[in-house]
Amino acid sequence: MKEASALLSSALDRAGLNARELSHRSGVAEGRISDYLSGRHDPGVARLAVMLVACGYELRLAPRRDGNGLVLAERLDEAGPLPQPEPPTWAELVPGRG
Repeated sequence: MKEASALLSSALDRAGLNARELSHRSGVAEGRISDYLSGRHDPGVARLAVMLVACGYELRLAPRRDGNGLVLAERLDEAGPLPQPEPPTWAELVPGRG
């Protein structure tokens, strides 16, 4: 995944760290970090999050949006249906003045 590689590379640059320092901070082998940076391997979300935290950043996942800011349909399909509220019962209705 080239997005993970670019994100990790950017975090390293901004933090002023190199792969050796990231390895020491994150516990991920320096050679493996090199593989992630080159795009040869994908770190996966959990490992990417660990490395970003070691760089002083937090990984936040957000759904992809179209040009209008709407969530793309394929992401909505993965989310499943929204829960429907229960209709009010008579006991929940506020009595009016009569």
